[in-house]
Amino acid sequence: MRGRWLRRLAVVLAVLAVVALALRLAVSIYGERRLEKARAAYRTAIGPLELGSLALPKVPDERNAASWIVRAAAANDAVPWDGRLGRLAATPSSSWAAGEVEAARQVLAGREEALALLARARSAVASTYGIRYREGFNAVLPDLLALLRVAKVEGVAGRLAIVEGSSARFTESVRTLFTVADSLCGESTLVTLMIGSAADRLALALLSERLAAGGLAEVDLEGLLEAVADRRCGEEALRRALTGEAMMIDTAPEVEATMRAELTWPWRVLDWAFRQPTAALVPAAALEVRRRQLENLGLPFSEYRARWEAGEFYPDAVARKFDFVGPNLLEGIGKLKAGETAAALARAALSAALEHRRTGGFPQSLSLEATPYAAEVPGYARSQQAAEIGAPRSEALWQELHPESRELQAFPPAFRWRVVP
Repeated sequence: MRGRWLRRLAVVLAVLAVVALALRLAVSIYGERRLEKARAAYRTAIGPLELGSLALPKVPDERNAASWIVRAAAANDAVPWDGRLGRLAATPSSSWAAGEVEAARQVLAGREEALALLARARSAVASTYGIRYREGFNAVLPDLLALLRVAKVEGVAGRLAIVEGSSARFTESVRTLFTVADSLCGESTLVTLMIGSAADRLALALLSERLAAGGLAEVDLEGLLEAVADRRCGEEALRRALTGEAMMIDTAPEVEATMRAELTWPWRVLDWAFRQPTAALVPAAALEVRRRQLENLGLPFSEYRARWEAGEFYPDAVARKFDFVGPNLLEGIGKLKAGETAAALARAALSAALEHRRTGGFPQSLSLEATPYAAEVPGYARSQQAAEIGAPRSEALWQELHPESRELQAFPPAFRWRVVP
């Protein structure tokens, strides 16, 4: 009796093993075929999948903005961090509490070297952090949080310049922040883009506060308008970063194969049985999603988000399951398009300020297009004392998605601009 049950159990186990092997083989074949189709569709709709094309030309350190920014970040981190810096950078100086002007001077004390090194970055002819894109997701990135910390220091310096009435120092701060933002937005990874976008929004927030204070000379307004027009944290940067991530996704099977070759035999067996079957399926699904995201990137974010949440970018349940960075990616796209909206409002506000400086009055109307964030045409009103430009729907959408920004923790974009002569 016992031998009969053992034979039956052996037969059952053998059948299960055959079924498991067949299932494993089917998933593996399906994944590889799906990956090839995803690659072909991506190349047809978007372009090549060559990581080598992402590499930026080498630049001598003395002429490389990124090199100066990295040095500035190191000099800043050599000074003990003061927790007041982040709050002072994010809070308009007009809202600083009693004693915070002196606090700003205190937190900047000892950081002169970092600020001087950042200033050197403005005159650099190009920028590259030397990221080895050929290494895919294993590529080493600069210390991005250190770069953001030194950007906050420059933000405090800019706020303090407003209080002290130094237009020249303020203009330097805004230009420096744009230089930091552009250096990061010029790379081709989503994480560098997001840090660059934060520095970009900080620069625009400072500019919004300064225009509301009034008194900028024509030459300052012209320089600031040029800086806003030349900024790089826009849709082109977002498209490049998404394309870069798609290329890295495409190399994932080869990278995983290299990693598997280093496994010892017990782990290699487990990997072969459980993880390897989906080695092609995961990047295939992710690549399909990225293609759809790139094809629709020109949409206003409000519509883009609605389509995303309706599942239009996911061809099937498999793609949705394996899109591990989806929610964070959607948030990042929204932040960048919000920054684009703030930049468009900044250009309009600076143009109005220049018109007043040259003619003594604000223009009767401004050429304002629908914003890339909430697809609204901004409002414009003027009087002899001030001009108002705003995108209230964009502001409401941002506050809905980022309630923490009400406590000024995320450098909220400047959606309302007041221009005083």
